[in-house]
Amino acid sequence: MGEPVKHVNRIKGLLFAQEVVGYEPLRKGRRERLEDLRTGDGRPLPMHVKAQIIRELDRLEVLLGQLKDRRGAAGRLVQAGE
Repeated sequence: MGEPVKHVNRIKGLLFAQEVVGYEPLRKGRRERLEDLRTGDGRPLPMHVKAQIIRELDRLEVLLGQLKDRRGAAGRLVQAGE
């Protein structure tokens, strides 16, 4: 459970360095909202920062998928035991 938090914190840290606040990486539409973000002085995110965030989102989404699979498997085991 701790690894997704690391990726969320990394994303928020990258954005904070650009004076961007309020972006929540765990919410739906995270990639679409990324396109609309602007730095504190109104510029689009620098390409290298955006690329780093996209890589972190890729990792985060893999982990979230794995956690979802585990929860589903655990639920099926509980149901099978009843």
